[in-house]
Amino acid sequence: MRKCGALAIFLLLLGCLSSNPVLAADQPIPDTQSSPDWVRDALVIAMPAAAVGGCQAGVYTPAENGIRPWRRAIVRWYTSRSVRGNGAALVRQEAADGGAQLSAVVDPNADYLFEVSVNSALESSKDPMLAIWATVVDADDRVLSESQVELVAGDWASCQVSFSSGSCREVRCIVHARAPNRLPCFYSVEGFRLTRKDRAWWNPQNLFNASRTAVRLRDDRQRLIETLDPDVVAGHNGVYLNWDGYFTQRGIAVGGGHWEQEYNHLSIDDPMADQLRKDGVARELDGSEILGGRLWPGYHMCHNSPAWHTYYKEQFTRIAPEVDLLTQDNICVPSFMKWGKGCFCDRCRDGFRDWLSNRWSAEQFRQARVDDPAALDIVEYVRKAQPTIDKGRDAVLADPLLRAYIQYHYAASIDRWRDAVATARQKAGHPLAVCGNQWGADGTWANSVALSQIGDATFTETGGGSLTPQKRAKDNLAAKVGQAAGDYQRPVWLCMSSLMQAPQAAQSRLRMILGQGWATGGLPMPWSTAPGATGWFYDTEAQSCRFVQQHRALFARRERVANVGLVYSLPTHAWRRFKAFGLTETRYTAWFIACAQLLEESRVPYEVNCWWHPLLGDERVAMERLSRYQVLVLPGVDCFSDAQREAVRAFQARGGRVLSVVCPALYDADAVARPAGETLATPGDGLFEIRPEDLMQYAQAWKNPSSAAKTPAQDLPALVHRALGPDQILQTEASPLVWADLWLDDTRQVLALHLVNGDIDLEGDCFRPVEGNRWRLRLPAGLAVTEALAITPDEPSRSQPLPVEVADGWATVVVPRIECYTVVALYSDKSLTAAENVANSRRALWRAGVKRGGPPDAALSADLQKVLSLLRAGQVDAGATAAAELARRCGADGLLRAGRTR
Repeated sequence: MRKCGALAIFLLLLGCLSSNPVLAADQPIPDTQSSPDWVRDALVIAMPAAAVGGCQAGVYTPAENGIRPWRRAIVRWYTSRSVRGNGAALVRQEAADGGAQLSAVVDPNADYLFEVSVNSALESSKDPMLAIWATVVDADDRVLSESQVELVAGDWASCQVSFSSGSCREVRCIVHARAPNRLPCFYSVEGFRLTRKDRAWWNPQNLFNASRTAVRLRDDRQRLIETLDPDVVAGHNGVYLNWDGYFTQRGIAVGGGHWEQEYNHLSIDDPMADQLRKDGVARELDGSEILGGRLWPGYHMCHNSPAWHTYYKEQFTRIAPEVDLLTQDNICVPSFMKWGKGCFCDRCRDGFRDWLSNRWSAEQFRQARVDDPAALDIVEYVRKAQPTIDKGRDAVLADPLLRAYIQYHYAASIDRWRDAVATARQKAGHPLAVCGNQWGADGTWANSVALSQIGDATFTETGGGSLTPQKRAKDNLAAKVGQAAGDYQRPVWLCMSSLMQAPQAAQSRLRMILGQGWATGGLPMPWSTAPGATGWFYDTEAQSCRFVQQHRALFARRERVANVGLVYSLPTHAWRRFKAFGLTETRYTAWFIACAQLLEESRVPYEVNCWWHPLLGDERVAMERLSRYQVLVLPGVDCFSDAQREAVRAFQARGGRVLSVVCPALYDADAVARPAGETLATPGDGLFEIRPEDLMQYAQAWKNPSSAAKTPAQDLPALVHRALGPDQILQTEASPLVWADLWLDDTRQVLALHLVNGDIDLEGDCFRPVEGNRWRLRLPAGLAVTEALAITPDEPSRSQPLPVEVADGWATVVVPRIECYTVVALYSDKSLTAAENVANSRRALWRAGVKRGGPPDAALSADLQKVLSLLRAGQVDAGATAAAELARRCGADGLLRAGRTR
């Protein structure tokens, strides 16, 4: 009865919303809450599979969370066909005898039917002859029956295996690839089902879920804590795995929400699908529905529909009162991005007309040849404007209505997510952290970047694809762009799960990308894994997490040391990406990544500086940040406001230098062409220009390293150093494959040099270590250094003191060996110990608050700030003594190390 009542209420609300097409835009919930302070202290945010909870895995059944690897394979749980959480598993089969299995207790002398669904979309293009079998074996591995899966390209395929149990009391049902042509190979499995054929009327349940089978599943929650040492257990499953308070009682914060409702996707099985198809589904220009893929069938939705946006918020925020962190998957695919070419639904048509009426003057409508703004129909206009669209980018952006429709979609998508965040915070009734997965192009799509000023963390996926210098630079930018777009205050959480699908050197690449994530200031997240089931992948992530927790003073609340800014211009990137009008901006992204690669290989510490448009966000912090730089890099920035131009020229006037990729034409922040002859930077000695062809030749030089011909591209590192002149802060002759980042800790008394080696033997899946390399670091003003210490997760139990020479404001160290990732801490006397005590005390206070269900102790928190002030003022002796006493009072050591595996 309650279910019917809820449905009736929603249908009534749907009718009310239908009468107001712009309700969501015109009446957003104001977001007045600031980010919870703990967000800056959370270093390990685990996103475990339901399998961690065994038979007590919340809403998940043993048939979903009981899947385990068979022989030479590892398994990662991920979204199922219905996009409803961790119901399916991705199998990485690493040998001829490998796969996924599920066990069940059976009755003797009975007839059974084993059913399963398989999808080989990840492998079909690589091995079209891949043969996948479903096999049932007894406890002694004797085959009882098997059947080959009749695969369907890009879709799920069902398979059935009938068998008789004979004298067996337990069977294992296995899905495996037989004689694959390529290893590793990949496929997805879900829908494991085992039923009695001879007694269907007697016991129709799925016997994988039967109590006598489920009770045998292991509860791995304590093992997860011991191996990962998490600060937060989140994703979709954290809240469900905490059903009995298991994590919060141990001071570990809990999150959830990731797949409560996909942000822009409605499953074909959703009970509201028929209602929302009428008002909510995104539509192509011809009015046809934009449908999801066959892997996850359903509909692509448009948040400009109040009906859909309201329904989405109800589903997403349902668990807000129960969690500390609410996450949402895939907020970066608004209706104009995926899967179709754009959205032209009725709500977008009406919303755009109203949005434009509130922004344009009568003169602007007249210039756009719109006689009756109230009758404007963008669909009709676009159809008539097809000849203009066919002419390409500049013609499209010169058309004021087409340009405005692009801007409307970007602005609306930002408003909708902002409203979702505000709604979640309001519904929670307590301080809540909210964020969403912004995975688009490793977080560098313009609409993904623009979302980073909303919510409490930037969250993106990265690490996949081939190992090239460009891809390495792009992975680093996932963290650096997110930090800049988040005003250098929000943490950047990085998911590396796609590396599970890397065909070559996956283990070494995972270690490298984890090291790069930590080095660049990101926080790699263990994603959708379980101890044991995800094998070496889980173990590698877990070792990295324990290493960071052991040295958390070098990772929490740190401040980047860099005097070069690499500009990411939202006006340059955003208005050039709109598939409905045939717009892409691939060359601008390529220039941006190439400039990052050039800086990394030149060992020039830099950060990204994000330039905004008023429709997308606020750039006050970014403009203030320019005062930190000596060099500003403009990677093809050809769309800019007058204020941005004046900021660049003021930067040059005070002595700053500009490295600029030459652009053939320039535009204002709305992509309207500027008069010929205008420039962004002031010409002269402070401007260093790079031709785009030279930049791209440099970026792709790795493809032909033996070329003897001298090219302008080879001079680009020297050009970078010439622009820096006497303002270099890092010098080395180490291999250009070793990339470096510099950070100051929270006390500002410890300088950390993070070094990541990208020289991987792809065939051998191992690193080529770099030995005996010298590094010179310019010390920040006021920092005293007498000691150096090298630490590395490659040898987690070893910390190696290094000799350090200090002269004329520079410190010099020789790092004996870098296998994958090494951190060198430079400090004086007691400052490193004091920093560790501060970081551990802060964590202890937070965890104590989680256990109590309230904020950290106010008196101890105030004392922590006093200790921090002493240390930042350079009073190291007094600060160190106070920090040690604070750690004792907080019980940091005992709380943090309880149950930890070292």
